[in-house]
Amino acid sequence: ARGAAAPLGAAELVRRYASGGAHFCAMDDAYQQARAAGDTVHAMSNPCLNLACDDPEVRDRTPTTKLRLRVAFTVINDAISKEKVEKEVSDVRKDFLLYNINITADVRYVTDDYSTGDPNQKCAPPMTVPDWRGKMSKMYARHYVQGAMLLTFGCADPDLGLGGIGYFPWMDNPTGPGAGTWVNVALIADKQGVTQHEMGHTLGLWHAFHGTSEIAACRPDAAACGRECCEYPHDGSDKTSAPANLLGDLCSDTRATPVHYVCESPDGDACNNTPFGDVDYLNYMSYAMRSEEGDPHFCFNHFSKQQTRRMHCYLRSTLKAWAADA
Repeated sequence: ARGAAAPLGAAELVRRYASGGAHFCAMDDAYQQARAAGDTVHAMSNPCLNLACDDPEVRDRTPTTKLRLRVAFTVINDAISKEKVEKEVSDVRKDFLLYNINITADVRYVTDDYSTGDPNQKCAPPMTVPDWRGKMSKMYARHYVQGAMLLTFGCADPDLGLGGIGYFPWMDNPTGPGAGTWVNVALIADKQGVTQHEMGHTLGLWHAFHGTSEIAACRPDAAACGRECCEYPHDGSDKTSAPANLLGDLCSDTRATPVHYVCESPDGDACNNTPFGDVDYLNYMSYAMRSEEGDPHFCFNHFSKQQTRRMHCYLRSTLKAWAADA
């Protein structure tokens, strides 16, 4: 049975991500599928925005006083040891507390066949199986905890190779059954930051490279360099009025960057022929995960001030079912 195949280790996963042979994070794919199915919300007149918290004026009026966030950490099929789970949960709690998000952790251990009907399916199946998104949604629904973010830890089928996937607040019913976040346990180690990356998506953050590599017309190799929502290189600004607040990842304090796996600023130019220059590759929403020698080295380690405000804004609105004042 496919579920008996050995999952890939971190070194092979990182090699595949850097070579384009696998997805580290499938959030953009999930968003595009949800949008095609009519399962996303677009409540703003600006085509680059989805909900009110995407408006920089709304974001920057949001207080960032301490909140409690309830998270149901759910380990599937004993995919990781209790010791590693305890360490990961402790690290995640400490990291989010830096941004005044105090996580209340509920840790559970469950069994699940990932909606395949195969009792031997212990790991998440490849995305090529029919209705992969639906199968994951049904798995989330079985382990739904009212009033808590569902965060699942599981192993991945070798043909999946996925590092993780979150669930945007502007996707259908983000706090209800069927919504959830999944992290590949092969990438859980001391201060890897993968769990923080996926939680960032679920709390309302795009990839830092959204406006350069995920929008087809914005990519450096685009035949015709587009304009709508594209984020071109800029100096970075924390001002509410900065134009980059309405482009790309909707945060002007994260500089435009392409998909980039090495822990250093990228070479090359944006599609408007402007050099990328120095970027914040240490941001949690980047893909910096390799040393120059190609070894696994996850070096992302922080959220920006505007990303923090976005998370607080969503926790005080769309995701308020999970949060309370600390």
